[in-house]
Amino acid sequence: MNPCARASIVLATLVIRVSADTIDGVSSNGLILSKDATTLIWASNVSGDVTIPDGVTSIGNHAFLGWTRVTSVTIPDSVTSIGMGAFQQCSGLVSVTIPDSVTSIGDKAFADCFRLTSITIPDSVTSIGMGAFKRCPRLVSISIGTGMTTIERRAFAGSGLTSINIPNSVTNIGDSAFYGCSYLTSINIPNSVRSIGYEAFSGCTHLSEIKLPNSVRDIGDGAFSRCTGLTTVNIPDSVTSIGGAAFSGCTGLTSVNIPDGVTFIGDGAFYGCTGLTGIKIPDNVDRIGRSAFYGCTGLTTINIPDRVTYIGDRAFYGCTGLTAIDIPDSVTFIGALVFTQSGLKRIILPDALVKTLSSMKDSLYIDIWPFPDGCEVVPRSSLQDKVIKN
Repeated sequence: MNPCARASIVLATLVIRVSADTIDGVSSNGLILSKDATTLIWASNVSGDVTIPDGVTSIGNHAFLGWTRVTSVTIPDSVTSIGMGAFQQCSGLVSVTIPDSVTSIGDKAFADCFRLTSITIPDSVTSIGMGAFKRCPRLVSISIGTGMTTIERRAFAGSGLTSINIPNSVTNIGDSAFYGCSYLTSINIPNSVRSIGYEAFSGCTHLSEIKLPNSVRDIGDGAFSRCTGLTTVNIPDSVTSIGGAAFSGCTGLTSVNIPDGVTFIGDGAFYGCTGLTGIKIPDNVDRIGRSAFYGCTGLTTINIPDRVTYIGDRAFYGCTGLTAIDIPDSVTFIGALVFTQSGLKRIILPDALVKTLSSMKDSLYIDIWPFPDGCEVVPRSSLQDKVIKN
């Protein structure tokens, strides 16, 4: 980065930081320290191998921001915190060793370090900030210490990770934590993890299998969306709901086990899963969200359990392989365009729904008619006499 451009980016930060306590700070090989030499405030014209002096306890926010010629950094055991954006955009940084003394790594601390290949986070670290290692495309190996309880939002998004082992101390995987890690092929999620956040693994296109432990309660919206290499997934009994778009765009997914504890299938949960051929919806499900199985062209069979009362708009839109379905008497609402553009030839419905849909067909609601052309809508009480021809 051009030094003038860099200076303009962080000028406000420097003005705020250099207070009465730091204005008489000392310089050590281009490193500007606080007056008491415990805080590294600023790096000036540094390159190559950089050694931070002993006695420094904190690396300040944006201290090395944009110094592209820095290739390695030695951090002494005295350092306990690495500030926000401390090494952000150090695109030439290849290696850095984080000592056991460090307890916190700030937001975006190593973001956009394009040449960083590996990192070891010691057990002493209890928090990694949001986006701490995001967009590090050559970061293929990382070891996370046992002090961590949460992997923060976008912590490793867009990195080059191929595999990762999450320690038993972690209870939460944050939103977009591994978003766009397209080289990730395997991941170990321990029994300690209770929740998987929004789009946590979205776009991990080489991930072929995922095993979720029984500790997981919540699968966030879009958690595994666009994982096109995912072929099988086993959802544990502990899960009670599948978030919106949780597996949307998983075109390679051929089978999925939904446990009996699930009561709700979210909007777009399996949207565009073209490889899915059949799925068993558990008996406790009472609601199928909008576009839940939209565009699942390989789907040939589906069961709707007796507890379902609501089927959302476009829930099975474009399911061209689906030719017949039986809707139980428990269903009181079918949304717009539910089976439009599907291969459905015949559907059995509760009498009350048949009556409602018959009146709709002759009204202005024809544009949201839920069935494809030529489909027989058959009332359950009479499978011969009360057929509505579409």
